[in-house]
Amino acid sequence: MHHETREIPGYELTISKGKAKLTSAREGDMSLTIEGRTFPARAGACSTTLWREGNHMICHAAGMETITSQLSGLLQSPVTNHTALSGKYDLDLLYLPDNRKLEADAPPVPLLVDAVQENLGLKLEKVKGSVDILVIDHLEKPSAN
Repeated sequence: MHHETREIPGYELTISKGKAKLTSAREGDMSLTIEGRTFPARAGACSTTLWREGNHMICHAAGMETITSQLSGLLQSPVTNHTALSGKYDLDLLYLPDNRKLEADAPPVPLLVDAVQENLGLKLEKVKGSVDILVIDHLEKPSAN
């Protein structure tokens, strides 16, 4: 094994024109009702749920590090936070993943990058960045002993 630095595509998260539209976290528990089903949201965490109307990225009392990490997973690419926001936020972001199409009669739902900008006032901008990669040079199947 060895380490290499490689240039890979990623995103920078910044505040869009004006100011962020994030909602400050409310005290106590949070629950959401989507398509007639109610469920709790865990404080300090983000999750993604899939529904007929589209996907929901849900965060309760989450900091920007947690939100950025969730976006990285959804975009399958590193996202770096350049917002300088330091609060805790609640959000329910409805978006359509790149690989999904809704039924013809469904209302339009923005793609994730567009939903972040329209609903949160944040901008995801494509960039190339250097990352440290662990490269496996050789791998052997263990013996049966």
